[in-house]
Amino acid sequence: MKNDADFRFEIYNEISKHEVCQDIYSKMDVMEKAGELKAPITLIHGAADDVIPPSESEELHNEIIKSGGISELLLTPLLSHGDIQVNFGIINNSIKLAQAFQFFFKHARSL
Repeated sequence: MKNDADFRFEIYNEISKHEVCQDIYSKMDVMEKAGELKAPITLIHGAADDVIPPSESEELHNEIIKSGGISELLLTPLLSHGDIQVNFGIINNSIKLAQAFQFFFKHARSL
């Protein structure tokens, strides 16, 4: 399922036809809710994610900022869709990943 985008799309189309799923999707629309977020948000997204495009986190980050919220975005080559990618940039990218978590914990303490 992870490696077959056409199959995922087919399953999504079948599931999304059901009224209960449409209701759930509308309640979980993060772009619609972005302006309501009061807490600082840290978004960490795999740059090589082939399931959810990194552009979706970029759009959400921009919407949070546009709405006056506080957001930190890290698109990291260390992740794809939740699994780590080991490569030559691991040290530099690990530092960036630690900084993103630092942003999260710094703001989590202030709430």
